[in-house]
This record gives sequence, structure tokens and C-alpha cells, in this order.
Amino acid sequence: MTLVVVTTPEPVPGEREVTVQLFELGLLRLHLRRPNANIADIRTWLQGVPAEYHRRIRLHQTWDLALEFGLEGLHAGAKMQDAAGLAKAINILEQVPGLQLSLALHDPSRIPLLGPPYHEALLSPVFESLSKQGYQPNWNPLEWAGTILESRLPLLALGGVTRHHLPQVKAFGFAGAAVLGAVWNAANPVTAFLELQQRHQELWNP
Repeated sequence: MTLVVVTTPEPVPGEREVTVQLFELGLLRLHLRRPNANIADIRTWLQGVPAEYHRRIRLHQTWDLALEFGLEGLHAGAKMQDAAGLAKAINILEQVPGLQLSLALHDPSRIPLLGPPYHEALLSPVFESLSKQGYQPNWNPLEWAGTILESRLPLLALGGVTRHHLPQVKAFGFAGAAVLGAVWNAANPVTAFLELQQRHQELWNP
């Protein structure tokens, strides 16, 4: 039921303008992932997006800005899932009722262990990545479909997902998909998103 767009690690020309268009077209969540950016860079980026869309943005770093801008949530990459990272996330969650926390997941055997304080997980890579050359799954999603379907947390498929893969994503038991290369590598990211959105709605909201 969820379609998420993840930003590229580095800015691309016209990115914020495209992002605003995606929000206008119904994108409900954008993951802002900028591993090489500092807090000033992220703050400037957020200031360039109308405040009405801030509640649709989830941060991968500089989490304190979620308080400053009233964002939708936080995302914990592998480096932020240790005790210190989790304590920081919980501290921020306690200050903002309704704030969501998701995590990056690369090993499906961890699925049965998932639970609070996390609300969602992005499992990757499900297919060969479109943005990271040679990055492909070392596990078979079909073999884990039952585990994915029975997860206590909603699981989103990430990694190489295109609109052509969405039927498989649903068949594997995922609650939705997160896309990066399928949008930002396209000649027209807005058109690519619309095609993904339409197919996603056909499958999850018939």
C-alpha cells in the first residue's frame, strides 16, 4: 500500500522542483538520503520545499531537523541501528507524537526479530540495483515470501524495483516498494513516477 521515493546520494539538477511535482501528484513519502551532506546542506534543501510537504519527508541523517521542520519520520541505516543510534531516535520520537521510525534491512533472517520502536523496514536489494553497479541480492525472495508476509512490521522492497517488478514485489508479500533509480535515472522522472504510481495502485488498491 506504500510507494516511497528515495533521493540519490548526491543532488541531481532540478531535484527539488521534481520532488515538489511528485508531492503534487500524490507522493506520500520521500526518503531524503544524503550521506555526504552536513546539517546546513540538509536544512537548505528542506527550506526549498514548501512547508505543506514537510510531513511527507523522512530523514536518513541529521535527525534533529525532524523537530525543526516537523517532518514525517526518521530512517536508521545500518550505522544508526546500534544502541547509541536507537537511543537518539527514541529521544526524538518521544518529543514528536506520531513521528515514524524505519530501518534499513539487508538480511531477511532478521525479519522475525523486527518490532518497536521501529514502524517499518526497507529490505534490500530485492533485485539487481539500478543505481549501484553489481549490487544484487544474495538471497531468493521467493524462499522468504512467507516470512515477509508474516512480518510484524510492514516491509518495503528496495533495490532495482521498476514498475515491471511490482507484481513480483506484491507476490513476495511486501507491503509496497521504495524506488530510486527507476525514477531518478529516467529521462523524465515525473513520468516515470506516474507510471510506477499507476501500477502500484492497480496492484495494491484495485
